[in-house]
Amino acid sequence: MNARANTWATSTTEGIFSGHGGVLTEEGDYIQGELTLRTIWSGGHASHPVQYVGLRGGRR
Repeated sequence: MNARANTWATSTTEGIFSGHGGVLTEEGDYIQGELTLRTIWSGGHASHPVQYVGLRGGRR
């Protein structure tokens, strides 16, 4: 069996509420309110993109 067959995975958590001050994005903006958090594992590293609940394709 190839140990590197599954080198990525993803999960989504909806209904997360940001704390006081919001969440700082890579772009340097803060977003607040109800958010969806994705966790993406790839090559031993994780990234955590967030977006407003109900918004498809990015931030507003």
